[in-house]
Amino acid sequence: MKTIKFFLFCTCLLMIACGDKDGAEDGLSGYAPASIIGKDLSLSRDSDMDNWYVKILQTRNELKMVAQDWELGNLSCQYDKTGNNQAKLKISYTITILDKQVRHTEELDILFTSEHGGTFSGTDKVSSDGNTYEQEASGYFTFDTGELSDFDDEATGDEDVDFSYLCNSWKFRSSEKYLTFYPDKTYLIVTNDNGYREERGSYRIDVATSLIYLTSDQGTTKQYEVDLLIKNELEWRQYNQQTGKYSYETYLYSDKNGTENNPGGSSGTEESESDVLYVGYVYIRAERIDFIIRYKNPENYTSDSKYLKAGLCYGTSPHPTITKDRKTSKSIIDPDEDGCTTISVDKSTIYYLRPYTEENGKITYYKEIEVASFGKYVDANVESVGKNTVKANYTITSGTYKVSLEGVISGRLQHFADIGYKGIGEGSYTYTFDWGFNNRFDRISLIFRDINTGYTYESDPCYPAQQ
Repeated sequence: MKTIKFFLFCTCLLMIACGDKDGAEDGLSGYAPASIIGKDLSLSRDSDMDNWYVKILQTRNELKMVAQDWELGNLSCQYDKTGNNQAKLKISYTITILDKQVRHTEELDILFTSEHGGTFSGTDKVSSDGNTYEQEASGYFTFDTGELSDFDDEATGDEDVDFSYLCNSWKFRSSEKYLTFYPDKTYLIVTNDNGYREERGSYRIDVATSLIYLTSDQGTTKQYEVDLLIKNELEWRQYNQQTGKYSYETYLYSDKNGTENNPGGSSGTEESESDVLYVGYVYIRAERIDFIIRYKNPENYTSDSKYLKAGLCYGTSPHPTITKDRKTSKSIIDPDEDGCTTISVDKSTIYYLRPYTEENGKITYYKEIEVASFGKYVDANVESVGKNTVKANYTITSGTYKVSLEGVISGRLQHFADIGYKGIGEGSYTYTFDWGFNNRFDRISLIFRDINTGYTYESDPCYPAQQ
């Protein structure tokens, strides 16, 4: 009888222990986030977080990592959630001490015991002077405290997505799925994995939260959070309320939009003439517009004999023609070259730009675009206001733009400051240069990148003298 009671007692203890473990991992707490992007994370060897040895801030386009006593370089960070309260963190960094470099690679299992912290354990591989050894790493961490004073002022992670890259065609990395965003705020999704299908609708961008809302023509709305948007890659995720998990998608830039695969439509070289050419680059300065005419499917034009000879007609009314509006001379459109052409325009005016070709007396027009010249929706000036200091003033009456201060020093293009995303209103920005001994200043301008159209506006340049 005593043996049976002792067995039951041990069984109860085991069940209690297992229950505690499951409660920590599978309970309702769920402290571990799906991502640490935009949130500060600090590691300490002991429970005193004032003794932290490294702080991490991973934004969507950048990684920042600081130490209390050393400058860190060659940074990398990978975070993967593995459970409700658990995750794996792998970080690497190099410490430079005089002329000696020490490389650390830490692989850590982290346990969230609250929403803002917990414990970690793992290994730290250290390499220096050709020697490598491994040591244990354990301690405590804090997360999402909002304390960013150890990072510079721009390390908030809120405005990392450059939506000026959005209006393009993108192909899903692992399937025949295409996603296209158009400047008129419409989108097209083409899938061809199990039969050809199209979805069309409109989209809306929330810059502050990096969210894109797709509303189909049937009225269904889906929400996506953009983690990365650069010239040739788009990464976003969608939250599934039923499973409580995120689904991630990675798209790469594509010269096609998937409609070429439509068995009931045109494909390959049998595309409709109106879509063969388009204006794929627009750069607006005061009283001028630079543009490039490109092929929709450049892979179909593989030799000089196939190249088209095209020009541009433009005017202040829709559907310009070469007989009633201004035009540029025609030139060969080489898919491997980006030949930029400039037209003179009036300020504060809406223009319509339309490529055309002429062969054997036949005029063919292609898809036109609408462009507002400088001063219509965006106006700005940059002026010297003191020693090595300039002040930029701007007014926006329509749209949302990513604004920056850029210029040329000693013959090289320089990016001076990100001013952020700006909408309707007025503003100003003052910047003081840290002049180098041999720098020769050429010019500086305020740059506006329209997140809806991808067009770029540049103010008249300022030429402040170095003092």
